[in-house]
Amino acid sequence: MRGRCTERARRYAADAVVLAALLAVVGTESAALTHRTWWELPAGVLVCVLAVVTGQGWPAVSLVVGGTASLVYLPDLAGRFPAWPVVVMAVIGYRAGRRDTGAAVGLTGVAAVAGVGLVIGGLWSWLTMALTLLALVVPYLAGRYHAQDAAIAELGWRRAAELEQQQLLVAEQARLRERARIAADMHDSLGHELSLVALRAAVLQIAPDVPAHHQDAAGELRAGAAAATERLREIIGVLRGGDPVPPASRDEPIAELVARTVASGVTVSLDADPVLPPVPVAVDRAAYRVVQEALTNAVRHAPGAAVHVDFARTADTLTVRVVNGAARRAPDHGASGGTGLAGLRERVRRLGGDLRAAPTGRGFEVVARLPCTQTPDGLPGGAGGLPAARRRVRRRLVAALVLPAVLGLALAVTAQAHQVHAALTSVLTPGDAAAMRIGQSRHELSLPARQHPDPPDAPPPPDHVRCEYYAATHDPFAAHGPVHRLCFQDGRLVSKEILR
Repeated sequence: MRGRCTERARRYAADAVVLAALLAVVGTESAALTHRTWWELPAGVLVCVLAVVTGQGWPAVSLVVGGTASLVYLPDLAGRFPAWPVVVMAVIGYRAGRRDTGAAVGLTGVAAVAGVGLVIGGLWSWLTMALTLLALVVPYLAGRYHAQDAAIAELGWRRAAELEQQQLLVAEQARLRERARIAADMHDSLGHELSLVALRAAVLQIAPDVPAHHQDAAGELRAGAAAATERLREIIGVLRGGDPVPPASRDEPIAELVARTVASGVTVSLDADPVLPPVPVAVDRAAYRVVQEALTNAVRHAPGAAVHVDFARTADTLTVRVVNGAARRAPDHGASGGTGLAGLRERVRRLGGDLRAAPTGRGFEVVARLPCTQTPDGLPGGAGGLPAARRRVRRRLVAALVLPAVLGLALAVTAQAHQVHAALTSVLTPGDAAAMRIGQSRHELSLPARQHPDPPDAPPPPDHVRCEYYAATHDPFAAHGPVHRLCFQDGRLVSKEILR
């Protein structure tokens, strides 16, 4: 609570210092002027106070209030160009950019201010005001960039703290992962081999051509293998201390796995090309593990049942299906680690696939669908937020540099095009001007479509006399070229002269 109050007091103190500095700029310039308008100083003070006060909670409003300082340039200030509005807009724009999260609201307000200037002032007054608005927009964008840069730095320090915390867990995670690897390796290889040993011993025990004492030995061998398998499951249950990532199986083709199982006395049919089409290594090993686990479960839980293995390959998916029938004799039930299918399902899921294992009438079916093009998911991520934040800041920095330049260029081109068009359509040629006679009706004269947009200063005409101004040269870039002034009274030409 005390820290929050201290932070708030620090912000208020900073606002007070900024406000005092802005008021000093406005007051110093106003006091140095001999000829100044009565409203300029109160307007400057009001803009500064409102912009600083609203900067804490409403930075977008502060940006719009700061933009109103540009309206000072609309009235005629006797050729004077005040400097204080530029200073106020630059400071307020930068502070609003550091705090603003709604850039669209603030820039829309600035556009509204420019629109007001377009309606109130003439072309050149509006152009001057629009150019001064850059003193607000560019600092605002600079403030936004600095705020985002500070956010990236804070994200980096937070990420560093997270990494330091993660390093404290590395040793424990490595130990648990090694235990999991040992358990998975024992389950995947030794468990399968023990099941086949037990199966071969059972075949010898019931073979009619084997002497009785050998059948007894085979029975003891089968019982010993069953006990070893049960003991193995208990050990695996102790070693499996977390969610392990199973290691890759040994590089044995699925056809050889099926052949070894058939040689052990299990009826297995393989309905596919024994050589899998080219697939990623992780997918090939996962398919091997699905077949191995399904065969092991069939031997253990459905002894004597026939097993069918088939594959279906599409452009982006490999489907492995293993089905066994009903058991022909009672299985040797023992404690189960409960991790075979569960771990296999997690392995398939990490590859982006899915595994389904369920009874089918009198048997059991295991179906795995493995994507051949996807990369594994579920892997631990890195510092994903930091690169994204950096890219976002780079894009906005480019926008901060390019947007004002594009807007300024478009504004300059538009103003220049307007000047050229107005100059070219308001030219009264010397021959047409010389042909005009005093007393002629205006309808008899051949006049341009529009008048000169910026006529020079001249004495005002007498009452009831209306004067028109036309350029005397085709040069659109002649800022103070000669201009024809034609004055009419009651629709007739009463005077013509050239102003320079």
